[in-house]
Amino acid sequence: MLFFVAQSVFSESSPENPPSRVHPRLLFTKDELPQIKKNLTHSENAAAYAESEKLLSEYFGKDISFTPIKKRTFTWSGKIIASVEASAFKYAITGQKKYADWAFKTFVNCCSTIDLTGIYDDYRPYGQMIFTAAEIYDWCYDALSKSEKTKLYEASLTFIKKLQIGYPPVKGKAVTGHSAEGQLLRAYLAAGISMYDEHKDLWNMSSSRFYEEFIPPRKFFYDSLSPNFQGTGYGPYRSMFDLWSAIMICAMKNKDPYDGKLSLWSKYFIYIVRPDGMSWHIGDDHAIEKMNFNFARYGANAFLQSVISKDPYIKFFAKEKLGNFKSFKYNDNGENDDVITPVQFLILNDVNLLPKDYRELAPSYYCPYPLGEYLAASSWEEKDNPAIHLKIGEYAQANHEHQDAGSFEIFCNGLLASTGGFYLSGGGGNGYRSGHTQKYYHSSVSKNTLLLQSDPASYESYGLQLALPEAKSFGQILSDAKYHRGKVTAHFDSLHDKKGLVFLAGDISNAYEAAGFVHRSMLALFTGDKKNPLLFFVYDQIDSGKKGIFLLHSLKEPEILERRVLIKNKNDDIGLANTVLFPENPKFTKIGGKGHEWEVAGINYSQGSEKAVNAKSESGWGRIEISDSSQKTGRQILFNVMEVFTDGKKEDLSREVLSVKTDKFDFAVIKGLAVGFYRGGDELKSSDFTVSLPEFAEKRIILCNLPAGKWTVNSKTYTVTDENKILIGE
Repeated sequence: MLFFVAQSVFSESSPENPPSRVHPRLLFTKDELPQIKKNLTHSENAAAYAESEKLLSEYFGKDISFTPIKKRTFTWSGKIIASVEASAFKYAITGQKKYADWAFKTFVNCCSTIDLTGIYDDYRPYGQMIFTAAEIYDWCYDALSKSEKTKLYEASLTFIKKLQIGYPPVKGKAVTGHSAEGQLLRAYLAAGISMYDEHKDLWNMSSSRFYEEFIPPRKFFYDSLSPNFQGTGYGPYRSMFDLWSAIMICAMKNKDPYDGKLSLWSKYFIYIVRPDGMSWHIGDDHAIEKMNFNFARYGANAFLQSVISKDPYIKFFAKEKLGNFKSFKYNDNGENDDVITPVQFLILNDVNLLPKDYRELAPSYYCPYPLGEYLAASSWEEKDNPAIHLKIGEYAQANHEHQDAGSFEIFCNGLLASTGGFYLSGGGGNGYRSGHTQKYYHSSVSKNTLLLQSDPASYESYGLQLALPEAKSFGQILSDAKYHRGKVTAHFDSLHDKKGLVFLAGDISNAYEAAGFVHRSMLALFTGDKKNPLLFFVYDQIDSGKKGIFLLHSLKEPEILERRVLIKNKNDDIGLANTVLFPENPKFTKIGGKGHEWEVAGINYSQGSEKAVNAKSESGWGRIEISDSSQKTGRQILFNVMEVFTDGKKEDLSREVLSVKTDKFDFAVIKGLAVGFYRGGDELKSSDFTVSLPEFAEKRIILCNLPAGKWTVNSKTYTVTDENKILIGE
């Protein structure tokens, strides 16, 4: 099934040149300097000011350059560059020429001694050099001679020509990939802004591409209330530079190029974090392997977002992740230029924006079109409070995004329904291009989604979702049907006092090749019951010439008890019980354990696994594949009901989960609750049909996927909207 959308690929924004003959204009203007100086000793800025002064006390007045580093192949130092920035800023606020002179001299020394041998993504420190040159050029403008300004321009040009996007900046893609990072969105634009009076070429070539190619896709994807679809590892990194571009352009009093849309996703990364403080596993993320959450990356992103959005909740999140605004790191390995230096903090921090605890917010977050994703928990507390991540996935970007349409994760004091695999960056056979990354980790087989299989012995016929190449342009994403993987057909959430539900349903037919019809419905019911805090229902409708297979991943080997799969967390004190209602004769296939963790069609894609598999990692034991033992194809129903239990006792799972069929619905009955999924199509009008289920008269009833209209259940009338398609009866 194909989906189409009418959407202009052209930006409504257009370049507005920097103000002529006005300095400073990079990050601040002359009119703002008095307030910036006044704020230096504000309690919120005290640590940053002390750190900037410490940088100067360590380096200022000395003959400083990049020098060889023990056990390193390069001479780069992010801390030295931060001290150069601090000296240039000191000139801006004091007017003492000695600070401008030292900043210029030290920067030139660094230019002549820089050696980035061994840094894989060397365009990142080169970009920082360009940005620092722009700061010196602009902030120290009236203290620099014409020849000194020329040297800064020539040095910038030297580094610009080493960037992957080239000079002019025409290479690479504007939506994903390394080109969608700091090369144009911070380095090029900063140089263009600061040097515009004497060298208009840098601004003209960078701003034209920025407005024509970079702005349209971002404004489109921001409507999903998320910044991009690059996941929990690369998402906060890439979107930092969207923020930088807006901050720099708005700081010189030009119109916001994003038309205010950057603020739409201000809270997104708050909800990416699980109750245990780790992140959900979305896209490429080192956290799965190392279980090492990148606090600085999320904190730096959140701080810049607070500058743009003035959102007090995201500022609280930033303060929390950046050590009460006392923690400053520098890009000392050359690979991590997603840092906020003390000087940048002092310039950008709004001391009048008072942080507010984000735990005051509802614990659920929905990302609408063009994404379709829920991040939700019963509570912000960690102990015994379940959380879920549900995704339909409408449009896709590829690159670090996975083939995960119609997937879910379940967490309660540890991952229960997990994802499989791990991420090792870099090139070569054990990195991004490895078989493990491309064939397993990026693939839908590593997620809790569906296979549509014709031949289990062949990778090509194993039933995976389509692997997507990086789109060359935003226009290709909109026009090429394979990038439109799904369509949300219903969504609803209602969470309060650890109770309520989250419902997400969608057509994911287009995520597969020649799949026919594939529709997944997911209902998470947070019960408020300490022993059984979550019930989760997954209802799959398939009409295909291929066999539907339900995937369920775990960190430990699951146990099969008749029609039930039992998964325990690492401490064996929390469990997930999955009962198969349909198919009626299920087949369970375990694929996992040592030598089979990443197996597809008999091949275990294990490159680098000796680094990833350890007691701490969440790379996974493997998966259960649940299918119909009759090998049925055509119209198929897969219906699974999961229950989280917190006391670790199997005997508490003895109660039955019943399946009941009516002429229009498939029901699961558990714990006094009847959850029904409508089997028909939207051609049925609500006025033509009344649900009457007297056998469930004393049970709570939830009906899903209903057409919009007024419905009568057990003599009581309810209104169902086209957006939620759910009826919650009492």
